[in-house]
Amino acid sequence: MKISPLADVKTHFSRFLDECQEEPIVVTRNGRPAAVLVPVREGDDLETLVLSHSPRFRDLLEAADRRALQGVPYEIFWARLSNGSRLGGRRLRGKKASGQAEAGKRRLR
Repeated sequence: MKISPLADVKTHFSRFLDECQEEPIVVTRNGRPAAVLVPVREGDDLETLVLSHSPRFRDLLEAADRRALQGVPYEIFWARLSNGSRLGGRRLRGKKASGQAEAGKRRLR
């Protein structure tokens, strides 16, 4: 990882953009890290890069993790599955849903 002062980066910004394609460049202000130049490569999702630095988005992910760790009580899980409620990104309906729910109950008991 390369470290460069802000004055150099400002003077030769285009060169630093080229150099950051090889490795990240830490930009310092008054000797302290202030920013990092990283490339946006083809195939990278720019939205993912931006969201990964969003405090609000990180808070949403942490809240989702806390809810996931709490889990769903056994009875509620199977009731939702039997009713065709959305679980795991799929919606189950009809005989297939109730058949899968019953088979799952038998496996867990």
